[in-house]
Amino acid sequence: MFDSKLVLPYKDEEGNIRGETVLATKEGNYYRIKSIPLHASKIALDDLIDTRRRDGVLYFHGIIEGSGRNVIQMILLKQRQIKTIGRALGQFGCMWRRDGNKHLIAFDVPKHVPYQPIRDWLDQGQQEKRWAYREACLSHK
Repeated sequence: MFDSKLVLPYKDEEGNIRGETVLATKEGNYYRIKSIPLHASKIALDDLIDTRRRDGVLYFHGIIEGSGRNVIQMILLKQRQIKTIGRALGQFGCMWRRDGNKHLIAFDVPKHVPYQPIRDWLDQGQQEKRWAYREACLSHK
C-alpha cells in the first residue's frame, strides 16, 4: 500500500529545477520509493530515502539505502511502438511506466536481471533512431 507522495528534484531541458511526484511507503523515519521515476535521476524503485517536510509536502533529502536497481528513461522518436517496447521490456523482466505525453517511458531493471542485453537492445534502437535513452540510475551493469 502506498501511503505517501513525495517530490524528487530534477532538471528540465532548460536546466530549471523541477519536482516529480512519486509514490512511497513509510518505513520508520524514512520512505521507500514505490513508483519508477520518469524524470529524476540517481533514484530508483525501492530506494530508501530521507525526506524533509515543507509546507505539508515531503521532499527528497538523501538516499539512506540503495535498492541495487537501475532506471532507464526513454524518449520515443517513432509513433506506435509502445506495445512492442512493452513486450520487449516484459521479456527482459522489467516493469515500466509512461508519462502522460506518451513519448516518455521509464523502466526499472531489477538487480537480478542482467543489464548488458538490455543495453545492447537500447543501443540498437537508438542507432535505428526509434528512441533516445539515458541511464538515469545505474546501480549495476
